[in-house]
Amino acid sequence: MKKISVGVLGAYTIDEIINGNNYFQRAGGAPIYSSLGIYLAGGIPYVFTIKGKDFTFNSPEYVYGEYVDNVEENLRFEIRLEEKGRTLKLKKKIRKMNIDYTIINNLDGIIINPVCNEIDMKDVINISVPIAVDIQGFIRNCIEGEEIKYEKVSFPSSSRYLVIHANHEEQKNSGLSIDELFKLGFKEIIISYGEDGFSVYTKEKTYTMNNDVKGSFEIGDGDFLLGYYFTLRLGGIDIENAVKKAHQMSVKFASYGPNLSILLK
Repeated sequence: MKKISVGVLGAYTIDEIINGNNYFQRAGGAPIYSSLGIYLAGGIPYVFTIKGKDFTFNSPEYVYGEYVDNVEENLRFEIRLEEKGRTLKLKKKIRKMNIDYTIINNLDGIIINPVCNEIDMKDVINISVPIAVDIQGFIRNCIEGEEIKYEKVSFPSSSRYLVIHANHEEQKNSGLSIDELFKLGFKEIIISYGEDGFSVYTKEKTYTMNNDVKGSFEIGDGDFLLGYYFTLRLGGIDIENAVKKAHQMSVKFASYGPNLSILLK
């Protein structure tokens, strides 16, 4: 059977992690986490991204192809991990990405998953394959030197939309209700609740999955869930089974993070 080819459109990040007295840097962004979801769902991930010269990390080995828009400095965040949660500060912003849509339109689907407004949704008119969207990178205010805050967002409508993902806080702050997302053209809406699980809304039914086992890896969990679920749906798995399979794998991701790719080899 032909493998599903899925693109991931979004920036790599350099994340400066501060946890008490510990400091370290690691790579982040949808090219890592959504691509892992695609790969573990049996798909072939292609990444369309933007990188700075200061990005010295290796790309994940499960990424099949990578198309890079190069800039001087990479998108960079400071992430403080505290008992009450995490705070996210933007240290370096980047421009909008240059994107070759002719390559994207030869794939089976595309995940539009920016980190901080590096993608212009007006370009959705150039896409002729099924689309999944993660809302987080569109509602962030993205002011250098400031903690990330949320703003309302508007999207163009499209018949190509299949899935959109937001966590409950992002969806609330976006100004877009579930009904409004349906009216824009989205057929399936994933709202996640962190360690508590997620719900998938369709016009006919709502599927809710609660987590009995709660892992400690929270960064990238929504990106992973979207990549895994979208790939299953593109592959013809029905909604109910896609929800169940995505839930099982997202629980594992919450425990192991990106190391899940090694454990499941």
